[in-house]
Amino acid sequence: MCNTNLLKITIISIILLTSSLSFSKQLKVTIYDKDIDIPLEGVTLITKNPDNKVITDYEGVSFLEINDDQKNLIIVCMLIGYENKKVTVTNFNKDVKIELSISGIIEGKELVIEEKKVDKKDEKSGVSTVIDSSMINSSAMVGVVEDIISAIKTLPGVSYSGKFSAQPSVRGGAPSEMTATLDGFLIRNPYHWGGAFSIFNPNMIDTVKFSNGIIPIKYGNVMSGLIEVNSVIPNEGFKFDGIVSTTTTEIFAHIPLWDWGKKSGMLIGTRQTYSDPILSLLQVLYLDNSDLGVKITTFPYIRDGILKWFMKPVDRVEFYVDSSLNIFKLNSDLLKNFLLAFVIR
Repeated sequence: MCNTNLLKITIISIILLTSSLSFSKQLKVTIYDKDIDIPLEGVTLITKNPDNKVITDYEGVSFLEINDDQKNLIIVCMLIGYENKKVTVTNFNKDVKIELSISGIIEGKELVIEEKKVDKKDEKSGVSTVIDSSMINSSAMVGVVEDIISAIKTLPGVSYSGKFSAQPSVRGGAPSEMTATLDGFLIRNPYHWGGAFSIFNPNMIDTVKFSNGIIPIKYGNVMSGLIEVNSVIPNEGFKFDGIVSTTTTEIFAHIPLWDWGKKSGMLIGTRQTYSDPILSLLQVLYLDNSDLGVKITTFPYIRDGILKWFMKPVDRVEFYVDSSLNIFKLNSDLLKNFLLAFVIR
């Protein structure tokens, strides 16, 4: 009886030993991203003869069992977002490295991203404030030169030096740390006369979004505050405006080009100060005939021009071309700013 049991144990041991020897090899497989060469975790590896289904770890590594007498092994690699790949391995004496490429087409539900018009609903307490047309009319249409900065100065967290400077300080930051944009385009120096007034004419502005908290990531260079200026879109048919303010005269024309401006239109405008000829006349009448000995050759002036064209052939596609020319002179310095921008939404 003992001999019988011993024989059974011996046979079972031989079977187990033979089985372990037939799967005595392991093949190390590492999966990488082809473009950025980083290991991919969670890749499913499937093989047949022998049948294996394993998943790579955080280092992109997994081990596959192979038979001693096996000549080749077909590995199928699968990971969501990447193209499936089939690899045939014939050399089991070295580790296998497989590279996966991101799938060219990822099928799913339709995703539509639209940029809506900025309005009061975009305000976030402690983060941003939206200045609409009503606030522009009440607080920006003041001063020697009408300026949108006059409205921004009234907001919480904003201070300024006053006198002959329009550059605001946001939460104690330097004025140079604030960033301004016009219709999404960065404006490096949005000021006339060394910072006395900004180039943003309230009569050409639809809304202004002022952010002094969380800033959109696309404006990563902002240090203290962000002013996002959105100009008027000429989509309401023909319109002509002539404006005379304290020191400037302005002319704006909305010209429809397609479907009475609903699908395409153009905005043309100009702003010019008229104080320089008046001051020149006063100098001729009074200062030249006095004993003060004061002689001013050229008085400060501003000459602005704007051209905006838009086209909306279908509901989800819009083309914009923005251009502006700003010429101003203070003392003997003649400075010019020119902006030309094109965007598709």
